Amino acid sequence: MSKILIFGSSGFIGSNTARQLLQDGYEVLGCDIVEPTRCTEFMHETVDVTKYTDVQSVVSKYKPDYIYNFSAIIRTEECRLHSLRANDVNIKGMYNILESCKHIPRLQRIFFPSTVHIYTDTDKICAENSTPHVNDPLHLYPASKLICEQLTRSYSLLYGIPYTIFRYGIAYGVGGHHDAVTNIFINKVLNHEPVEIYGNNRRSFMYVSDHVAANIACITPSAKNKTINLEGPTNVTMKELLEIIMSIIGTKVNIIEKPARVCDYIGCRVSSKAAKDLIDWSPKISLTDGIKNILYG
Repeated sequence: MSKILIFGSSGFIGSNTARQLLQDGYEVLGCDIVEPTRCTEFMHETVDVTKYTDVQSVVSKYKPDYIYNFSAIIRTEECRLHSLRANDVNIKGMYNILESCKHIPRLQRIFFPSTVHIYTDTDKICAENSTPHVNDPLHLYPASKLICEQLTRSYSLLYGIPYTIFRYGIAYGVGGHHDAVTNIFINKVLNHEPVEIYGNNRRSFMYVSDHVAANIACITPSAKNKTINLEGPTNVTMKELLEIIMSIIGTKVNIIEKPARVCDYIGCRVSSKAAKDLIDWSPKISLTDGIKNILYG
């Protein structure tokens, strides 16, 4: 069975992907600066992706068939306040991994998770190869992802490293980050606390099991050297998300509506047609069912 190396294996998506790969019979080595707690069944090595010697050592020793890089600082405010660290992890980390891949001739693919937040606000449906990107990004996170997408394609052209790039919607689910908006809203409703809503921007939430299914489906040869949007089934405003949560819990809270913040991602409609065509994937978990899973298991 194929050998898979996962950077960022202690995180939300990384740990869930590792667990499913193990269940599917793959040999998995997880690498992270943080010890695993969500899933501890796989082999683990402590690796700092910002250090090339760490990355090169584990890649050359393990000689994987596939590499996933989930290492990233994703929180907008954390990226803003700690920009040097964010750029080290998000950009330098990916550069170190790509550079290490040059020396692994058996490597069949490197998988890089980007974000739909690279798209500009538009009335059009955003497809992978025909829509505008953010020219003046207000956040370091989507800016870093765009840079890494280009690095990945350049390394593929120059050194023959096969890749697949995912552009993710927002992940949520059981075991997700405590400061994710879904968990914040759930806790406020359970505690009967008022909720502040900024503007009317839209988001598409994708349950973590749908992320995992897509991550693994992309191993198929048809996804080689492709960029694929992976979006949730429903595009909602934050007010609509809160109303869904209140309806499920059966409790109403006071909604404080405020103007949109200048740096907020406005949101756009994203096409997942390539995911259906290339890897036969579409999201299975509705937003309502996903919230119920978080609340009731």
